[in-house]
Amino acid sequence: MIKDLKNNFFLFLVRIKQNIFIWLLKYKNQKILYIVIFIFFFINSLNILDISNHKNSTIITLYKSKSDFEDYYNASLELKEKRNPYYKEKIEQFMETIQEKIQKKEDLETIFESIKGIGTFLYPPFFAFILIPLSFFSYNVSGFIFQILQLLFFYFSIKLLFKIAQLSFHKISKRKIHFSIIVSIFAMLPFLDQNISNGNIGFLLIFLTCLSLYLFFLNHNKNISLDIINGIILGIATIVKILPGFVGGIYFTNRRYWILLGILIGILVGIFLPAIYVGWKLNMEYFTTWYELIIKSYQKYSVIRPYANNQTISAAISKLFVPFSDLKQMQYGLPLTFISIPLELIPVIIQTMNILLLGNLIIVTIFLAYIKNYEKVIFVYYLYLILLTSLLTSGISWYHSYGILIIPYFFATLYSLKKIKIHHSLYIIPVMYIWIYTVVSYKYKELLSLYSVYTWIQMLNVIILYFIIYNYIFKTIKGNIYEK
Repeated sequence: MIKDLKNNFFLFLVRIKQNIFIWLLKYKNQKILYIVIFIFFFINSLNILDISNHKNSTIITLYKSKSDFEDYYNASLELKEKRNPYYKEKIEQFMETIQEKIQKKEDLETIFESIKGIGTFLYPPFFAFILIPLSFFSYNVSGFIFQILQLLFFYFSIKLLFKIAQLSFHKISKRKIHFSIIVSIFAMLPFLDQNISNGNIGFLLIFLTCLSLYLFFLNHNKNISLDIINGIILGIATIVKILPGFVGGIYFTNRRYWILLGILIGILVGIFLPAIYVGWKLNMEYFTTWYELIIKSYQKYSVIRPYANNQTISAAISKLFVPFSDLKQMQYGLPLTFISIPLELIPVIIQTMNILLLGNLIIVTIFLAYIKNYEKVIFVYYLYLILLTSLLTSGISWYHSYGILIIPYFFATLYSLKKIKIHHSLYIIPVMYIWIYTVVSYKYKELLSLYSVYTWIQMLNVIILYFIIYNYIFKTIKGNIYEK
């Protein structure tokens, strides 16, 4: 009886899956879903303009903040006036007057107001520079333009993914490509929604990464000029945020070295281009400030900004063992006092884990470059691996940063439809978790975030991916030796 019920239940699930699959393959339904998705994103994109809902005091900063775009907008205003977008003057003034403020017993809110804006803009001067045209408008107008641009970037990202699929498989139906895109969007919807709702730059980075991959697949004749242009595009994306730069590993394994040269050129363009407006001296001063505040401080201390939704190795370890790394730790039994680890060892543990991940990534990349014509399924796993590694080893990867995983999810879904065997649990389990996380109450969201459950799920995925790829590498090399 129980066995029959179990069989009937699984049969019921299979039928539901089949019905959904059939429904999604109908082009009319796909068009409806695209429209619904973009209406949903457009409505949520307006959140950054709703001052009444988005001027919330945060427990960390104690000052008002509307959105990530507000930080970008303020930085572009500063740069337009040729002032330091990282508020270097405020830092210096704060350090000079903090003792006096404490002696006068000024309240915390007044003290934190004096350093408003410090540490909120995390990008190089280049990003503030390209947003200067928006700084001529009011916040609401520029925010609206920015969000429309983000939606356009996402639209063109979909177009590029479609073209990539056609270049990868010459005989694949348009409906199956759209099916893969829609499934990927829904898998990553919580992250993508956070990007657009928060006025973040995620859609721009997804677009530039997709454009680079499209040019890679398009240029099968290895035209040098097109490869260099491809690299410059990816280099510009990398100077905005390092995550897309890891895609360069794909090009190295395929021995497309002109793309790598282009990446270097793109990075240099991103570093020096703001000098056109602010001058060489000020540009180098601003870039140095960014490097000192963001990059060097992370390399030196490792434990940096481990707030709840920062899902990196650094944040995950810090929240577990470093007191006051998040002000809400105590509510959830953190830090873990029953595990005795000296605080001075925490940065060593973090750095060791990062080095192990990045070191293995370099080794895997070199081996795949040696093999060169590796299987398509390994391409899917390797793309997933490099993006996960970039997210986990980055100093700061908020939940929304993981929206870029829409690209490997698209490839995994597409290749599955072409009967290429994929380990689906690597993709499904994180998605199941993030959707559960999305629907639970705020209290449980904080609990899951502070214990960095998503980080540890993806860490396990990375370990499994290394095992799969190393296994493939050793078998391939062994087979090549026997053939010789």
